[in-house]
Amino acid sequence: MGAMRAFLAVSLLLFASGCLQSQPSPPGVVIKDYIFEPGELTVAAGARVTWSNEGPSEHDVEGLGGLFSSGPPGSIGRGQEWSHTFAAPGSHVYYCKLHPWMAGRVVVR
Repeated sequence: MGAMRAFLAVSLLLFASGCLQSQPSPPGVVIKDYIFEPGELTVAAGARVTWSNEGPSEHDVEGLGGLFSSGPPGSIGRGQEWSHTFAAPGSHVYYCKLHPWMAGRVVVR
């Protein structure tokens, strides 16, 4: 009986890990400790990028030149997310309006 339980447990773990690996995660940026991580992200044209605020403070995302924006300063609260779809190739620098020293870049290929 113990060997059967171990076999079932291992089988379930292998099945679950295979399911999780087959689902690619969307490209994303984590906002934490007053930085964007990664600082530079490369995606394909048409990709949707999600910024997730895992820090204690409110933040926002503003594309240089106003090409994209999460909204007013502090619009991405603690535990919240915001996404933008990049349709065309290019290099897009962004920053946080509340904390302008926070900056990152999305390179679209």
